[in-house]
Amino acid sequence: MRNILLTILLLFSCCFNIKAIGNLTQDNKDLEAPIGYTEQDGIQYYLYKDLKTNEYCANVMFLTKSIDALTIPSKIKFEKEKYIVRHIVGLGNFKSEISIVILPKTIKTLGGFDNCKKLYGITLPSGLEEIKDFAFANTPLAYINLPKSLKRIGNDAFTECRFISLELPEGLKEIGHSAFRNCSLLTSCEIPSTVTNIGEGAFRNCKSLKRIKLNSEIKEISNHSFAGCTSLEEVELHENIKRIGNYAFFECSSLRKFTVAPFSTIENIGDYAFGGCKSLVELPNSPFTKKIGEGAFSFCKSLKDFSITVDTIKAKTFELCESLISISISSKYIGNNAFYNCSSLKNVHLSKNIKYIGYGAFNACSNLEYIDITSDIEYGAPLEDIFGINSKVDYSKISKSFKYYAGLVLKDQINEWRKKKEYETTSQWKSRVTEDNQKKKITELIEDVRNKYVLEFAPKTLKGTLGTFDADYGAYPINAIGINNTFYAQVPLDEAQAFKENWDKVVMQPTYGVVDDQLGILSCTFKLGNKTYQST
Repeated sequence: MRNILLTILLLFSCCFNIKAIGNLTQDNKDLEAPIGYTEQDGIQYYLYKDLKTNEYCANVMFLTKSIDALTIPSKIKFEKEKYIVRHIVGLGNFKSEISIVILPKTIKTLGGFDNCKKLYGITLPSGLEEIKDFAFANTPLAYINLPKSLKRIGNDAFTECRFISLELPEGLKEIGHSAFRNCSLLTSCEIPSTVTNIGEGAFRNCKSLKRIKLNSEIKEISNHSFAGCTSLEEVELHENIKRIGNYAFFECSSLRKFTVAPFSTIENIGDYAFGGCKSLVELPNSPFTKKIGEGAFSFCKSLKDFSITVDTIKAKTFELCESLISISISSKYIGNNAFYNCSSLKNVHLSKNIKYIGYGAFNACSNLEYIDITSDIEYGAPLEDIFGINSKVDYSKISKSFKYYAGLVLKDQINEWRKKKEYETTSQWKSRVTEDNQKKKITELIEDVRNKYVLEFAPKTLKGTLGTFDADYGAYPINAIGINNTFYAQVPLDEAQAFKENWDKVVMQPTYGVVDDQLGILSCTFKLGNKTYQST
């Protein structure tokens, strides 16, 4: 009768442990034979036979009464058999008073001490191999020894604990997601050479952590790993790091120095990886870096100058880097608002391979005076929206170029052309909107765009200055006001003097077109009285 009641208690009072049991036994379902349950000295055990070792084993499942000093035996006896206590799966609803814990060396995995509000310290046994997920989460734990046998620290295992320092043992291989999240008193932690994986957010919001050194086995700094570590001052990376994850060092406001090994092979810096690192003065860059994510260095208010080689600079990458003065960029793509409000920025040197600059890329850069842009670049918005209406950058020549104008107009027209029509099947639409057909469509549209360009930029009345007559060629050079190219009026030698003396009465009738990517004069007729002259 007593065993029946304990079974009911297991099912209804500690149903949260069912998942833990499943996780523990799922991978070993063919390696153990369940025997049953027993309660001894206020502890409920799950009993089974380990088919691999042929041992009788027991797992702690929950407490059946309130205990302040918890002693787990190395073995328990049930129906004449002795069972080795191997795992602590959970402690149930009676764990809140636990302040002292004594564990046997037989324990291999351990969990269930989360929310033990009176547990300030614990000594772990030398044979322990894994600390399970949430094992000590939300406890005031300030002291713990981690044995050399330990291989894994689970997800959220020590969330909100109160360590000041922590020595991770050699032999440890994995640190789980959020394992030390919100350990706000932790000041130092050295990652052993054996660790190959640090989970997302492992040290997030460890606000007292000052320095971190990662071993050469770690290839990636996971998302949010050190985000919110506001006292972190220095990070040292080895040459094998391939990726720095999204928000990895987000708002590490004291981070000044980020040391990268000379032959570093960082390929990817994630979104907002260093966002809000307002003390960072050096840019962690590698010649192998291929991608820098959105907002990766936004609000890095102490960055002053740097050169960067990367295929793509995404949106908001250097937004509000207000101390930035000069940069050299070797990139093909600069995203929207990439350097928005970099208020001290004066000089930007772009490589010849730049292909695209997005909306607001240099907007609110109030001191920007020089940037080597050309009309060959594709612009994701009008130049006044890229640089801002109060920009000091003189982009007037580019804004009047045919390539720039055609790029904006054709973009809208092609986008409209690419839309699926109301009475067009998906199959017909896919057949119509192909790369080859798009090229043909651009060719069809370009002449119309050229005519619109001429109409928009051509002056209503052409005026110009007359140069010195070339008697050998019988021509006057003419420099038209507001037009870049010089053209020539053919005038007979005996009429040249009269043409010059009456230049203010000459009426020019030009034919406009595109010359060297700008509005130019293709030909011109000159009328003076009843006489007509032509350009060369």
